[in-house]
Amino acid sequence: MKKFLCFVLVVVMLSLCSVSALALTVNLNDENIIFPDAKPYAESDKILVPMRFVFEALKLGVFWDGEAQTVITLDRNSNYLVMQIGNSDLYVNTDKIALDKAPVLFESRTMLTSETLCEILNLESSFDEASQTLSLYTK
Repeated sequence: MKKFLCFVLVVVMLSLCSVSALALTVNLNDENIIFPDAKPYAESDKILVPMRFVFEALKLGVFWDGEAQTVITLDRNSNYLVMQIGNSDLYVNTDKIALDKAPVLFESRTMLTSETLCEILNLESSFDEASQTLSLYTK
């Protein structure tokens, strides 16, 4: 009987773990953004998103300098944005802005928090807990 109860407990715990690992979906103006490799994920109270695919969905190019681990791009107002992996300083043209979390590399992609994406791209957002969907909207 004890073995059976332990088995049931393990099955319940594994099913709870898989529920918390539901895939996150990201939409931009009600269109699903496809992430072909690295996927968005939750970490503590933040949602981290591969930035390239959001920028490209907005028709913005992204340049990656692998040696310096630096991303250079334009925002929607043609301002230069420069950020470096592990550095919480974002440069907009020559102005320095402190990010809530430094960009990180995950599966060879630069990940930014949803808050950072919204701030630098002037987007609004909402998150539906039930469907695990982050919705981004241009202002």
